[in-house]
Amino acid sequence: MDMKSTTLAGLARMRGSDDGIAAAARFNYPEGVAVDNDGAVSVADSYNCTIRRLTQAGAVTTLAGAASFCGSQDGAVTAARFNHPIGLAFDTAGNLYVSDFFNHAIRKITPAGIVTTVLGDSTSAGVRLGSFPASLGFPRSLAVRPDGQLVIADGSAILVTRGL
Repeated sequence: MDMKSTTLAGLARMRGSDDGIAAAARFNYPEGVAVDNDGAVSVADSYNCTIRRLTQAGAVTTLAGAASFCGSQDGAVTAARFNHPIGLAFDTAGNLYVSDFFNHAIRKITPAGIVTTVLGDSTSAGVRLGSFPASLGFPRSLAVRPDGQLVIADGSAILVTRGL
């Protein structure tokens, strides 16, 4: 199979945080991507500490967080802060889950634009999570099973939620 690729947004070796159309947009180490039901691509823009959205028309906007302002604050997408987001996954309700690497947490962005921490604790890696059977320490990749369970690739284990 002869596979070809096309750049959807950004420009090689040109880092930044600019929103814009296609090549006018800038990213700083985009790591994870997830596609929603409308075909838009969400991007974990890790070094910018933001979640970006790329429409099918090529428009890039900052969905959550603020470039160069890392943190762990929950709230509206404009007030929320992330610290090296890496993995992304959508559930069937349109919620976007984010593995927030240096916050040792899984965050959720609702379709209404609210960010909450659903697992983990930004104060230290390996924190026990109540009824959750394991600890989080540097979560990476995410996937959502058809039954809604979240599967997490963590520092040294594969975890699955029992409901969020």
